[in-house]
Amino acid sequence: GLGPWLRSCLPGRLREWRGDWLLVMTVVGVALGLMLGALLGLAEPSEAAVAAVGFPGTIFLNLLKMLVLPLVAVSISGGVLALQGTGSAMARVARVTLLFYFGTMLLAVVVGIVFV
Repeated sequence: GLGPWLRSCLPGRLREWRGDWLLVMTVVGVALGLMLGALLGLAEPSEAAVAAVGFPGTIFLNLLKMLVLPLVAVSISGGVLALQGTGSAMARVARVTLLFYFGTMLLAVVVGIVFV
């Protein structure tokens, strides 16, 4: 069954994870968040409690959204600038990259308008 396989595999995985605290803490945080969310969902909180707990989460998500566009723009610019080649080849790469970027952005806007 699964038991012997899991026992033989798990100690090795735990040894690999021991040096990577960020990974371990992320997995622990996700597990705790799932358990806490399930327990709080069973408690049937009031609308005021849900709003009070949801406010910091909304701020956090809005801050993440603010970071996405500059991060993508800088990473695209950095990637294009790091390429080596002739001027015409670089111009073609830059055009294709910008066309792809603006095309996907236009698609996201259309999907957002139509479905949201």
